[in-house]
Amino acid sequence: LGDGNGWPGEWWLDIRDIEALTPVMSARFELAAEKGCDGVEPDNIDAFQNDSGFDITATDQVAYAKWLSLQAHGRGLSIGMKHAIALVPELESSFDWALNERCFEFDECALLSPVIEAGKAVFHVEYQGDLSWCPRALELGFSSLEKERLVGPEYRPCVPEG
Repeated sequence: LGDGNGWPGEWWLDIRDIEALTPVMSARFELAAEKGCDGVEPDNIDAFQNDSGFDITATDQVAYAKWLSLQAHGRGLSIGMKHAIALVPELESSFDWALNERCFEFDECALLSPVIEAGKAVFHVEYQGDLSWCPRALELGFSSLEKERLVGPEYRPCVPEG
């Protein structure tokens, strides 16, 4: 385990050692398949951009993300890419859809264009408190909503006017 990632009880993993992670991650994918899940969304595939406690490179991250994709697809599960938005060009073909948080807040939504252009879904959420970004999200082809930062059941969907 590496450094904490800012959420209680969560730490970064050393993804450079895929062999060491295989038993744990394989069991998680097996569990998802056994429970009848349609897909999985491995969170935080952006260790290379964070203080993980390890010297993880973008190349390491791509290798691990592609390995995750093979694990999901080998069990009949779809897999979504979350975070690591800078790696969309390298990873889009390995993932079935994308889940993004706060691309309008960080002015990085255009980086998801290859996902849409490939005919895949981009599920998107903002936490800003207004829906002023919705017209642009719809224009980009995103399926978007707004939620409170500490996620509960409440949400406001981004829907076309009219």
